[in-house]
Amino acid sequence: MKITLAKHGGFCFGVQRALDKALEMEKQNIPASTFGPIIHNPLVVNMLEEKGIHSVDSIEECETSHIIIRSHGVSPEIYQECEKHTVNVVDATCPYVRKIQKKAKECKENSIELIIIGEKLHPETIGINGWYGSDALVINSVKEAEAIDKMQSACVVAQTTTPEERFDDIIEVLKEKVDNLEIFNSICSATKQRQKEAVDISENSDIVFVVGGKNSSNTRKLFSICKERCDNVYHIETTKDIPSLDYREYDNLGIISGASTPEWIIKEVYYTMSDIEKVEQTEVTEEKVTEESVPVEDNKSETVAEVPAEESAPAEESKPEAAEGVSAEESANASFMEDVEKSMVQIKSGMVVKGKVVSVNEDEVCVNIGYKADGLIKRKDFSNDENESPLDVVKEGDEIEVEVVRVRDEDGNVILSRKNIEARKNWKKLLDKIEEGGSFVGVGKQAIKGG
Repeated sequence: MKITLAKHGGFCFGVQRALDKALEMEKQNIPASTFGPIIHNPLVVNMLEEKGIHSVDSIEECETSHIIIRSHGVSPEIYQECEKHTVNVVDATCPYVRKIQKKAKECKENSIELIIIGEKLHPETIGINGWYGSDALVINSVKEAEAIDKMQSACVVAQTTTPEERFDDIIEVLKEKVDNLEIFNSICSATKQRQKEAVDISENSDIVFVVGGKNSSNTRKLFSICKERCDNVYHIETTKDIPSLDYREYDNLGIISGASTPEWIIKEVYYTMSDIEKVEQTEVTEEKVTEESVPVEDNKSETVAEVPAEESAPAEESKPEAAEGVSAEESANASFMEDVEKSMVQIKSGMVVKGKVVSVNEDEVCVNIGYKADGLIKRKDFSNDENESPLDVVKEGDEIEVEVVRVRDEDGNVILSRKNIEARKNWKKLLDKIEEGGSFVGVGKQAIKGG
């Protein structure tokens, strides 16, 4: 199976910038909250909470000296509330969103009707509308555009994550409805790139994974784009959401991610699917082996994948407004991603790692290996001695060496083996004995046709 990983994935410029600001506050030990979840991804929100950066839904709830305005932006009233409650503002509004807000404000000051193409209840749309006095006309479909009355003049803007195809279709209707229409295409370049890639990948894939938070608007839109072009599309937040399917039925898998999806989650999904693919291919190979054929280990199959090299931000994304004072270098630093990746272990089948025993019983041992999920050693993988109980060998808190057998089994567990490690150690002892000319004692297990 060929695995195609979208070249444009991970945090967009605005999200990365907001996270960098939040992490900088934590590093300087400045108490800070965020106005709403700083990113539509529960794992990242939880990590920020562990660092003491909590989300609040109103300024009245804020118990810290500083509040971070997320990339979606807010209405002018929120800034006024902050001043009223003497809360310091750390403004992480995305520069692209800021431009739309300024356009909305100009329209209001010049008595120009404003039409916003976007989701009415999305925080970005609410914020933009706030700069127009909350009187803008918000539509999100051709049908809604067809229902509006004829207008003499108006300016139309768009929520930054609006699908470009939908934007174009709505604009065609508005041209008939508005005599003098000013079109301010404010869909951000990152959105355009991801959506274009989603179209290309979904049209050439048998199955597609769209990776991102279930509450992420841009991820849901990518899912819709893919669903229109591919029958087998799955929206997943983490590797635990990967469906249990027979992947031998698919020739091409596409992996796409939203702008609020951490890079380490994308990598996890990719490596997990690579691991599943290798296991599936090995099973196929084993089924075909005969006495005359070569051993399985000499008949390895490979996963073909298009994995992009590290890329810098697109030119458009690396040029925010000068007033914001953000350079491309700052965006590329990705300090948040570095912090997260340092805290995680990347694993794959065959890797030998050390871990701490979390729990043990007669049938299995649970081991913390520094991965997102703990690993399990089933009794059959614990020892070559079938009569040896895990309870007699290890206890909670012991550090042991294990081998990763599977990154994800049918139940989503990481499967480990202690037996393989012990077998290697015993084999080395055996070879050392032979080289030394020494003798050793073995136990006959059973008689077979060959001896």
